[in-house]
Amino acid sequence: MPIGYILLPVAWISLLDEARWISAVGVLAHLGLASAFLGTILMAVVAEFLYITRHDETWRDKARMFSVVSTIFFGVGAAFGTLVRVASGSRSKRSTAS
Repeated sequence: MPIGYILLPVAWISLLDEARWISAVGVLAHLGLASAFLGTILMAVVAEFLYITRHDETWRDKARMFSVVSTIFFGVGAAFGTLVRVASGSRSKRSTAS
């Protein structure tokens, strides 16, 4: 078995291919979380607008809930974005060093 390869039940995958898969999954997760973040911000703004126009406390509570959820999405999305950046940065450093 060559060095730098791992044995999987289906096929041989190089460590570089594995890093590309991890990076792709991170990019897709970051994209999904970024979209969810923007969506919850929009729903918070709409709920806040409905609270201002209708003076119904349930809309204010929903606006607060959406702002908390958007904060969670932002934090997790930032972590995935950092993970993707670190993975792609370390790969580019290795390729320029050799």
